[in-house]
Amino acid sequence: MPVDLDDAEVAELIALLTEQIANEHHRASPRAMVLQAILDKLESEDTQQTRPQTERTRRIHAYVTRWTKEVEAEEQTFEREQVRAQVPSWITTLIMCAGLLAAIALIVYVSR
Repeated sequence: MPVDLDDAEVAELIALLTEQIANEHHRASPRAMVLQAILDKLESEDTQQTRPQTERTRRIHAYVTRWTKEVEAEEQTFEREQVRAQVPSWITTLIMCAGLLAAIALIVYVSR
């Protein structure tokens, strides 16, 4: 459904969508994904028609891109830390099992 918007209206719509996406806590939320799809369509139409971006839109887009990269980096770091945290729990479990087996062996040895 094509909508007839002039350059200023498209620029403002892109700026508003970009701000809303930036305000979403999780980039993968359904709302953010829908807004991003709309923004991608607008920007692809904008690129096809070579509409000039306003300075405000450029700054907001740069902020969102940088923010998205920061969130992705934080999520990757968090996932790596979770994996590292799981390794000691396996080691601790293994040591506890070994200690339990040693205690059972000692009880069996003493009871003979």
